[in-house]
Amino acid sequence: MNHDGVLDDQGSTVIRSPGMPLEENGLVTSYRIGRLRYDGLRQLLPLKLEALRRAVDAERQRTAA
Repeated sequence: MNHDGVLDDQGSTVIRSPGMPLEENGLVTSYRIGRLRYDGLRQLLPLKLEALRRAVDAERQRTAA
């Protein structure tokens, strides 16, 4: 999604190089697609990234204590 490219002065598409930072919408879209693409991940990963962030944060706090 984030690597579709941009138009140059002549109207041709210039593909963005791999490794460009994801924007918020691209990150959310990639997470959703990846979660749905692999059957095993559907049960392991929460539906939304916010729930994943909270779970990781809780695990960090648990292991730090």
